[in-house]
Amino acid sequence: MNLMEIGKNPEILKSETAEQPKNSEIITENLTQLSQLPEESPIKLKVERDLLMQSFERAKEFMRTQKKQIQMLEEEKQTILSDRQRLREEVRKSTVEIQCLTTELSETQKLNQSLQQSNDDLRNRNGLMSRSEQEQLEEEIRDVRDQNSKLQIQVNKSSVEAVDDAQKKQKEAEKKMEQAEAKARNEKKRAEMEIRKTKKEVKARTEKMRDAEYFWGIGYITVILFAIIQNGAFQHDFIDFFRIPFTWYVRFCEWLVYPTYDNGFNQKIAYTGGEAWVIRILAIVAIIFILAIMIVMIVEAIKRYKKCGMKFHRCF
Repeated sequence: MNLMEIGKNPEILKSETAEQPKNSEIITENLTQLSQLPEESPIKLKVERDLLMQSFERAKEFMRTQKKQIQMLEEEKQTILSDRQRLREEVRKSTVEIQCLTTELSETQKLNQSLQQSNDDLRNRNGLMSRSEQEQLEEEIRDVRDQNSKLQIQVNKSSVEAVDDAQKKQKEAEKKMEQAEAKARNEKKRAEMEIRKTKKEVKARTEKMRDAEYFWGIGYITVILFAIIQNGAFQHDFIDFFRIPFTWYVRFCEWLVYPTYDNGFNQKIAYTGGEAWVIRILAIVAIIFILAIMIVMIVEAIKRYKKCGMKFHRCF
């Protein structure tokens, strides 16, 4: 039950308020009935207790109903407050919208007035402008018609001459095009010949320069070699450069035939047969591996030299 229903039906409120004296009257009647019974009879005590329990239950029920009604009234109050807040917000929004609409209406009215004024001004001036423009347009139409008639006459008279002139011009243009193409081909051939000639000259000059550099380089090297060879220390070093590795190689081969080792007391002790053969095989494998590495390095150096030489020749 909400406040709106209570406001619409006041009889409900009257019936709820009338129930309170009826409950009190019932309680008083029960108490009067108990007072009429004898004071010390057990029946009287039992009946009194039952009546009190009934009245207590009725009072509790009445309190429950009152609490429910109070709770419903509070909820209705909260809903009414929320509705009031919502209505206030809507009223505020509507006032803002009304203000915006009024400003837009005033602006549109001002714009309408300005447009009306400009329209009036144009209407006042439109008559003279349209007459002058119409007269000018009629004059232009007359001029264009006269020119078209003259051109038509000229075209009718000189149509054959125009065709002949066009054909002559086309032939002359074709001849000029052929002459231009022939000239371009000749220029291209001449440029190719000049390029080939310059390439040959550059190549010949580079070869001469290379031969001269080679000759002078060989001369400088021979002079330096002869100057160095005259020194006795260089001669001994040059001989030792080839003699010492050869002697080391001979000693190694002799040692490989009869491999020995030093025991620390300046005594040479020979390896056993199996150890000697293992040492020999390992030495041979190491020598082969070293020779293979040297051959690979020499081959790579030759390939790089060839690539550098090819690049040098391509540059010239």
